[in-house]
Amino acid sequence: MARAQETILKTSNVPKQVKLAHALAWAKATYGKGRYRQLAEMAALTLGAQKLEPKDYFIYGLFRPSISAEERHSYVSMASGEALNSRLSPRCNAGQHGLFFNKLLTGLTLEKAGFPVLEPLAVFSRQFSVPSVPMLTSSEEIANFLRRDGMLPCFGKALDGSLGIGGASFLSVSADGEMVTLGDGREVSIKALSEEIVLHFPRGYLFQPLIRQHPDVEALNGPAVGMFRTVTLRTKDGIGLLYSALKMPAKGLMIDAAVGAASNAMALVDPDTGAILRAQDLSRLSTSVLENSLATGASLAGAVLPHVREAVKLSIAAHEAFPGHGILGFDIALAKDGPILNEINSNPHHHVYQRAADRGLLNPEFLPRLKSAEEESRRIAEDVGGLPSQRRPWGKRK
Repeated sequence: MARAQETILKTSNVPKQVKLAHALAWAKATYGKGRYRQLAEMAALTLGAQKLEPKDYFIYGLFRPSISAEERHSYVSMASGEALNSRLSPRCNAGQHGLFFNKLLTGLTLEKAGFPVLEPLAVFSRQFSVPSVPMLTSSEEIANFLRRDGMLPCFGKALDGSLGIGGASFLSVSADGEMVTLGDGREVSIKALSEEIVLHFPRGYLFQPLIRQHPDVEALNGPAVGMFRTVTLRTKDGIGLLYSALKMPAKGLMIDAAVGAASNAMALVDPDTGAILRAQDLSRLSTSVLENSLATGASLAGAVLPHVREAVKLSIAAHEAFPGHGILGFDIALAKDGPILNEINSNPHHHVYQRAADRGLLNPEFLPRLKSAEEESRRIAEDVGGLPSQRRPWGKRK
């Protein structure tokens, strides 16, 4: 079978896999927990309300004797976390969900509302047009845009992607206009790059100015922007922060997500002080704490991020503009001059918190707030006559 041709940009995400037999043997040798007991605990988690996969048991280090059964069952899987998000944001607001899938329209909406966002440079799309934004409709037009004076450096990403799909920084063009230098040091053909964008991102591709991080953040992340992730929750008491974390790129990457064998990291951040509380290399099990930046090697001990309080306030204010959502995730760039609201996610992936904090999302502190948020979302849905998502049990262990 012919080997699939490598792409210039990241076009898909490869889920992390765990070799079960090797993991069982390692956990037994390291922690003294027998294989049958591990399998029994895995089965209970898989059959439980949160439907954890066997790999989750190992990725989160749930085999550790120090973790109680109640703590193990406080973790959500990708599927149960998605179901939770759906319950917190009723279906009557499908239009808002659709808006968040289009990064250009989200940004234009936020800009009109007065939030700090990046002005779009251009968008490739054959499906829609926005009069105020330069629209590109072919690979030739993309190539000409990249060659145009004053356009580089810039950043590009899939219009509706996640997990860093399509993300790349474009730094400079060769003298003959045939090659472009990427943020990871590669020099690639502008023609091949433009054709790849048209082929792999038919729903759209967005070009924006390249962000320069605050020096204190760049000292940890390097030149690739690591987004500050905030997740906010709407309860009967109003909107508040659920958790905050910093996405940390691997060395040499252009984005803060994993690419191939190069994995990223997550750091739990104190929302009041900006201090990094705990960090996790996502290529390793949660049994080990990340002590130094993957990108720069800088120590994370005592590291404090700038603009964190402003970023949290920005998230809460932005959430206020979308009343149908009980939960939202915000990706915010901690730039030199202050926070910049980059993206909104109606379905934030909670592994960001669970890996960074080494703790389940349904912990005793979060659970009452999450239940209150679900009740508030159902009340709002009933008030407007909408149909809330199907109610599912919180999965208290029997």
